[in-house]
Amino acid sequence: MTLILPFVGSTTVIRAIDKTNIWLAIGRGDAAWGDAPAEPSLTEVALTDPVGMLRLTEKQFVVKSASGTIETNDGQKWAVSVEPTRYLYVRYVLKTSEAVGNTLREWGLYLDPTVKGSVPAGQNFVAIDDFEDIGDFLAFRRVAPIIHNGTLRNTISEVITF
Repeated sequence: MTLILPFVGSTTVIRAIDKTNIWLAIGRGDAAWGDAPAEPSLTEVALTDPVGMLRLTEKQFVVKSASGTIETNDGQKWAVSVEPTRYLYVRYVLKTSEAVGNTLREWGLYLDPTVKGSVPAGQNFVAIDDFEDIGDFLAFRRVAPIIHNGTLRNTISEVITF
């Protein structure tokens, strides 16, 4: 018989994740993917071609809500919950001056990466080579190419669900 993870167990997992340092890695992926992202696989262990990572800007427990004020990139609406839920909203901002000249095709969440001591405290974007340890790979998304040419700020928001 299979062990079942009930909703209360899912909430426990999300609460544990909430206590970690969650960074968003952004990556170029593979140019051969063209305009359509490659189909993701459950056997992936990292991004294909990471550029760097972004520090967390906002983190909230949320619930689905048609009248919610938080809207994720996929168009779903969410409302903040004061109680822990099985949904954790995370938001990251890629500033105009960061990772300029890269075509982004993927991003992923990493838990508890270790930044090298030479990186200034609080720096928002950290190049992938400036990590001693990139942490534990949690989840990822592949997207149609986004050219980050330094003229627009990009906001990436996701909801981690268990």
